[in-house]
Amino acid sequence: MKRKKPIIFISHIHEDAQIANLLKEYINNAFLGFFNIFVSSDGASIRAGDNWSANLEKALQEAEFVMVLISSRSIERRWIYFESGGAYFLGKRVIPVCIHDFSLSEIGLPLSWLEAIQGRDYDGSKSLIEEIARNFELNCPKVDIKMLTRLLAGNIAPALPHLGGEVAVRPFPLFLLADASGSMAGETISTVRIGLEKLIDFLQQPNLNVNFMPIFSLITFGSKVRPLIPPTPIINIKSIPKIDAEGATNLGEALNYLATLLNDPLIVPRRSLPPVIIVILDGTPSDNWREGLKEIDKLPWGRKAVRLCLALGNDLIMKCLKKLEVKVFCQY
Repeated sequence: MKRKKPIIFISHIHEDAQIANLLKEYINNAFLGFFNIFVSSDGASIRAGDNWSANLEKALQEAEFVMVLISSRSIERRWIYFESGGAYFLGKRVIPVCIHDFSLSEIGLPLSWLEAIQGRDYDGSKSLIEEIARNFELNCPKVDIKMLTRLLAGNIAPALPHLGGEVAVRPFPLFLLADASGSMAGETISTVRIGLEKLIDFLQQPNLNVNFMPIFSLITFGSKVRPLIPPTPIINIKSIPKIDAEGATNLGEALNYLATLLNDPLIVPRRSLPPVIIVILDGTPSDNWREGLKEIDKLPWGRKAVRLCLALGNDLIMKCLKKLEVKVFCQY
């Protein structure tokens, strides 16, 4: 009789589906397909025509190990507490995993009762693999922990698609840094979001050059830098996440973060087309943006990148954007 695979359940919200599915793929590769990994958004765990609620309940009951992906968005959603609480009271091993820039210290009750893992830290990612192996009494596999760390931080995209033949299309990285400070709140940030939706629609047109694939990344910067869309093939982007405008204008921190992406060969490989960097802001940056720019200029891809800046409003100090050495400059 064929042995039934043990089930790992990954709980997440819709906006974090990409990380959940990449994590499923990573664990499958690491443990050579030993597990049946349930991710409700992957199109395979729940198939068309299935009873969604019944399948979810069945998977949760049968799962032996439950991971709960915690982000700044999911922490406010009742669904995460519903699934994790249900698993806990069924006696399951439940581990909250902080993804993106969410910190362990931000987890409140009741999830803080559980031993959580900081996904973006090397030691945290390593302990996650060790916990899985220990829970099922398996040898811990030798895997690329740095890749898992980037994955949980939201800094790695799915493999590029092949459009016929054996040669993949050339990646065309497009990084958009959008001001999400308090001055952008209201109609301005809504207008930016509508513009981004139109940009995505345009880039997804099937009649564009099939010899390259836009890899789109949306990074917002207010008091915190948030990678709302990690580098992702344009055809895989379904919607633009909600953009919350608050706090300061930390452009320098955003440029430093962008430098780490430009320096990652998994995100901008050697065969890539020169990246395009678009900066949208409506006022003077609050932090030392010049230091962030220096980090960009140190990198080969940073120097080769085409830089576009869009200034919103009349309060902007023009010297700031001109220092970015843009190829195209617009003001509204």
